[in-house]
Amino acid sequence: MGTGNIIRMATEAFTRCFPDVDAVLQNDTDKPVLRVMNKNYPCIINQNLTIGEAAKLEGTTNNHKNRVLYVLTNATPKLQAWFIDMNLNFIDCAGNCNIRYKKNDKVVFALTNKGEPPIVIEKTKNYPVFRKAGLKVVFYLLQNKENVNHTFRMIQEYTGVALGTIKNVIDGMIAANLVKKDNRTRHIVNYGRLVNLWAMNYNLTLKPELFKERMTFRDKDARRDWQNLKLPQGLYWGGEPAAALADKYLDPGDFTIYTDVPAAHLMKTGMVRPDPEGEIYIYKTFWHQDPEDELVPLLLTYADLIETGNGRLAEVAQRLKTWD
Repeated sequence: MGTGNIIRMATEAFTRCFPDVDAVLQNDTDKPVLRVMNKNYPCIINQNLTIGEAAKLEGTTNNHKNRVLYVLTNATPKLQAWFIDMNLNFIDCAGNCNIRYKKNDKVVFALTNKGEPPIVIEKTKNYPVFRKAGLKVVFYLLQNKENVNHTFRMIQEYTGVALGTIKNVIDGMIAANLVKKDNRTRHIVNYGRLVNLWAMNYNLTLKPELFKERMTFRDKDARRDWQNLKLPQGLYWGGEPAAALADKYLDPGDFTIYTDVPAAHLMKTGMVRPDPEGEIYIYKTFWHQDPEDELVPLLLTYADLIETGNGRLAEVAQRLKTWD
């Protein structure tokens, strides 16, 4: 999607969410400017901005950060929270936003909206490889290199995806040269490339819809002793804590947990409590997980780490790779 379409769609989404707010897009300058309530906001457009990239940009625009407006296609819940915590302005094409105007260190107005579902970018009807259902299928195929040769019925039993969609996904992978078919045998052409494509699209398209809620540790002792937290059955460590348990050289900053049971089960441990600004992010599972396992599949941990845009976590993600 081109930058012109991104800012146009984001502006339209913003005006839908705030119909009484005067917002006009000005494209007659070198850089697009969104004029909101008679205040100009120079726009920085980035389709797939990560927290790490945003932090670097924020450092270069710090003197004007009260007026710079970041424009994205879809801002993940974690990225939305980061923008709000940093008092940075952003809008996305789904209608999520945070726009503030300050004068003499006092907030004159603040317009915030979050929780809007992400828009779907991939529009191909025949080959929906990286749409939501397709991502579930590809995730299954990546778990074991032999899975690509399983029958569509077997893939359906694991993923819950319709048989017709499974066929379209695999046909699309063949068309995109991600899978090659020799006689009746299929094999993944470039596993590492497919992993990266899956991780990027998972974070952009599927993961935001899996988000359930945030929690926090009850006190500093509970936070320090997080490894003593015995997750109830049906909850699994992902992201930084999963990497820390696997790699042993990481002290988590944020905590990702996936669950196929009500998240309230976590509070039975006595170590956490609900907190909309907490460091514990809880997501719904989308695959069949062995209830005896403590950690999510390695591929998912890799995707969680890559999403952060943090260089240190990216290094850990590379150490965890068992492919390529």
